[in-house]
Amino acid sequence: AMIVLSDEIMTEARHAGLSHNIHRIPNGVDLSQFYPIEQAQKQAIRATLSIAEDHFILFFSGRLVHRKRVDILIDAFAQIAHHYPNCRVIIAGTGQSQQDSVEDDLHQRVHRYKLTQQVKFIGDIESVADYLRAVDCFVFPSEREGLPNAVLEAIACGLPIIASRIDALTALLSDETAYFVDVGDVDNLANTLAYVLDHPTEAQHKGYNATRLAQQYAITTVANAYETLYRELLRS
Repeated sequence: AMIVLSDEIMTEARHAGLSHNIHRIPNGVDLSQFYPIEQAQKQAIRATLSIAEDHFILFFSGRLVHRKRVDILIDAFAQIAHHYPNCRVIIAGTGQSQQDSVEDDLHQRVHRYKLTQQVKFIGDIESVADYLRAVDCFVFPSEREGLPNAVLEAIACGLPIIASRIDALTALLSDETAYFVDVGDVDNLANTLAYVLDHPTEAQHKGYNATRLAQQYAITTVANAYETLYRELLRS
């Protein structure tokens, strides 16, 4: 049997002639670690992470490589940063050991735009869940994905999501659960960031809607799907 993460990858596999016994089983997220919390708990976590109570935090987590298009996030934020002095961008992850790392370029962009006080790189972190519970919006401008765990984790934590309009993400999310932006479109992303900052209640509602998706990606649900497939194969 062949296991794929999404319908998009299944279509690609079939086009490649791998049409026999393909099963779609998504990535899973541990809902005992990733879950939404109340505002009072959020402020407590912020205090431990040295995040100011009155800051609106945009968050990205992932490898700092070209296809994640974090450069677009920085360029877009540069357009609106002076209008929103209490907004911050936190970027988790590194490009270390990656042949197509853009980490140095991203740091240079931040310095060039004079955004070092508003954009923070925190590198690899042990507990991304703490940050997901402490921030206000997850931004994922990637140009190509399978089924990104980073987005699943943000969904499980009830975060509003700004995502690039690619098949993997439009299949996972909808206009009720996310804001979509065109891949590589700096102006589109800048306008969307500004809209979310101006309409935080609406954004929170989208995040709440997204949590309803989490259960179907629970690690226990995914594990059961694998076990069911294994047993079917053993009987065949």
